[in-house]
Amino acid sequence: LGAFYPILVNTIFGVRSVEPRLFEAAAMLGTKPAAMFPTVVLPASLPGIFTGLRLGLGFAWVVIVVGEMTGVQTGLGAMIMDARQLSRTEIVICGMIVIGAAGYLSDRAVLLLGKRLLRWSPQHG
Repeated sequence: LGAFYPILVNTIFGVRSVEPRLFEAAAMLGTKPAAMFPTVVLPASLPGIFTGLRLGLGFAWVVIVVGEMTGVQTGLGAMIMDARQLSRTEIVICGMIVIGAAGYLSDRAVLLLGKRLLRWSPQHG
């Protein structure tokens, strides 16, 4: 739920920012109206979608860890809270490092996927 709105807002922005000239060019090249979405809208809005995915991923990590700290008995957040109550600083720091590393690796995975799919884009390629 924490990731939904950043992804949605950036996807809407990406779709709305498709230049009208692209539709005209595709129509002149013989693209049928039913094929406009997969051939024009989706590729042109992918940079905005990937920006939303990266933002949503960051929010998702925050929500997951906070949820684990407050609502469940297992997970990294619960482990950190238990270690904090027992004054086990080394476990707290290790849990924070693991969360940071997992967040970094998941962001890198989305970034690499975006670079692969957006090789044509000057900002992402």
